[in-house]
Amino acid sequence: MPASSKAQQRFFGVVKAMQKGDIPKTGKAGKIAKTMSKKDVDDFASTKHKGKPEKVKREMKVRNLIKKMVREELAKMNEGTCGNGENGQIGEEPEGPHLIKKKKIKEGFDLKKLEIVIKSIQKKIAKQGRVTNARDEEHLKQLIKVYKDMGGRKIKEGKLTESQRVAKTILQQLGGNKFIAMTGAKNLGHTNKGLQMKIGKNAKGITHVIINLKASDTYEMEFIKLRGSSRKVIKKVKGVYNDMLQKIFTKYTGMRTSLWLIWKI
Repeated sequence: MPASSKAQQRFFGVVKAMQKGDIPKTGKAGKIAKTMSKKDVDDFASTKHKGKPEKVKREMKVRNLIKKMVREELAKMNEGTCGNGENGQIGEEPEGPHLIKKKKIKEGFDLKKLEIVIKSIQKKIAKQGRVTNARDEEHLKQLIKVYKDMGGRKIKEGKLTESQRVAKTILQQLGGNKFIAMTGAKNLGHTNKGLQMKIGKNAKGITHVIINLKASDTYEMEFIKLRGSSRKVIKKVKGVYNDMLQKIFTKYTGMRTSLWLIWKI
């Protein structure tokens, strides 16, 4: 695959030099030098500059990313899980007379496909409380923007309820996607005035955390241990300010909420 711009060709020229051992493997180029084959790197690095732009426009990069997202979402929607599933793997549904085959996604990018994907993500977010997956929300935002730019008018971006807005704010104060990645948080949802979640395994044995906004404009945090039908509140902390959320979470779960905290310690 040839480079799409002069800047990309020069970048892979550096990667090629790193693979040869001419310069140390550091930074982003160093990571690529370690993982990418020499043949592929050479294809990019040997691209002629003639006719190539200095840089690929950001709008084009975003558009290509959106296309990829649409294809991925359509692929998920068309995957069959009946019977033995695909490639001989066990499916999620009872075995049927035949397997559902994955539909081949045609090349192209039109409003109809975009509408299908947007509605699919909107349903997923609505079911999960609109805070379950911040990445889904970001994808939805980008897709709707492109949809409108293409002249789409049927789909509109939904507005958050007050409880959803509070839950989303709490998640952002905890660290957003970084927090989710560091703690294994899942099944996030909104309460009347807060956020609830299940977290990954930790030294304290905490399984769930609930954070509610109180009238004093501070938070109340509950750390819960759930085992089957047994539910026990291990610790309840009141009067928590937003800049204390991560520290209190770490104190009672033993889990770091960001790499910065690990480095600091």
